Amino acid sequence: MPPIGGFAVDPPARSTADAKSIFEALSDQFGFDKTVAEYLVDSMKLTTLEEFRWTLANEAQIEEKVVSKIASLGAAGAVQVARLRQAWNGICKALAKAEAA
Repeated sequence: MPPIGGFAVDPPARSTADAKSIFEALSDQFGFDKTVAEYLVDSMKLTTLEEFRWTLANEAQIEEKVVSKIASLGAAGAVQVARLRQAWNGICKALAKAEAA
């Protein structure tokens, strides 16, 4: 990569899988509703797990920026928040582990 502002800046690795497949697999693994995965891809325009990690600065934003925006979840919203928090934390840990390696 050419330097940016005099610094060698490496972009994150890009997955060869499409965004829909990535977030459906995450939904399957952590048990959150497919409409949540669809919202992440279609409305928030996320394409990678790195974007998922960095778009949400903390756990509180999971409810604020994602689950509360999906009216069809209704009373199931609370459990969806819990499951999406587990997924977000899992991604945070996996990315930190990969960066440390």
